[in-house]
Amino acid sequence: MSEADDAIAETGQTFSGALYVSPFGHHPVRALLEQEELRFRVDERSLSWQRFSVFPELNWADRGENRQEEGYSFFLRDGAADRFLVVANHRNAVDRLLEALDLARHLKSPLIKVRNFVGDIAASPAGYSISVVWARVEGYGSALRTIALFGDDITESGLFRQNSSAIYPYRVTMRDVRLDSNVLSISSRGEISFNLAGPHSLNQVDDALRHLTQRGYLRWEG
Repeated sequence: MSEADDAIAETGQTFSGALYVSPFGHHPVRALLEQEELRFRVDERSLSWQRFSVFPELNWADRGENRQEEGYSFFLRDGAADRFLVVANHRNAVDRLLEALDLARHLKSPLIKVRNFVGDIAASPAGYSISVVWARVEGYGSALRTIALFGDDITESGLFRQNSSAIYPYRVTMRDVRLDSNVLSISSRGEISFNLAGPHSLNQVDDALRHLTQRGYLRWEG
């Protein structure tokens, strides 16, 4: 197995994290790359993505974390200017990493217009369907506050269409219609997750984020 293959060997694992942007002109990726505690390895099949691990000296034992952080796998995706995303096979590892490296205070996550995205998919599908919806529900008081829906094409269901005015999605999973597979879970707060099923998974994440950005659902500039 080559080093590039080994970098994505965690086939089937879910990687979770978030999108980030530095609003102060501080370049977070450059600062991340300069950290001596990190060990980077480039996935040659998708050069914009980098996998990295953390040396044993960097740990969060004093924060009550029993598992060794160096056992976690991270992926970094550098974007334009001061934008990037970082994911790990344990969501808390991303937060702890950025805090430990004193980067969290420089960053914020862009908002994603999840409800607008879902509404437009329902009106006119454009390459993606929705396979998972987590949503607030209005109009039912304390009797019903939140719902979760699962399926191959939720916005086409009668249940969703009949109640869409009362449903406010805040996290959804995008399903590529052509590939018939889930590619990316997104939240209104800029959180993301995806299943790593090989090098193509990273390209599919790129495509999904590009779709969201080009159509105005993902706004990096506040």
